[in-house]
Amino acid sequence: MATHPPTGNSCAGCAPTTHSVPCASGSTLAFAHNRHLQRDKSRIHFAGQPLQWWSAGAIVGTHLGDRYAFAATTFGTRGSDVPSPDTLEGILSTLPDARAVIDPGRLTASLDRKPMPRVPADHTYFPLDPATTDQVDAIVFVKEI
Repeated sequence: MATHPPTGNSCAGCAPTTHSVPCASGSTLAFAHNRHLQRDKSRIHFAGQPLQWWSAGAIVGTHLGDRYAFAATTFGTRGSDVPSPDTLEGILSTLPDARAVIDPGRLTASLDRKPMPRVPADHTYFPLDPATTDQVDAIVFVKEI
């Protein structure tokens, strides 16, 4: 499995920049793909090869500790790509509102089964991994995009 050290990838390059952004209120909002902001090690399969790296969120989160918060984003339906009912997005699609911010701990406690990973119709979309929701402070969900 290929592993990129924290100094050898674009996420690691973003971490010092993200960590040094000054803000008068003491808070900074960074918007990027979940895999760049998550606390745990990022993993994907690309061209048949498993890859992993420490994301900017993992690096900055190590420095900030409990002052780092990560709100993951995900969506339900996009065109003809409708999530399977047994996936995290399929379960969240049953919520009555078009948009929601969900506490992942309460969500996990309310489920009677572990959600299956989503297999999107579009290979360029990387869905939220249900196995990593314990590393997330909130899930921002949009039912349809």
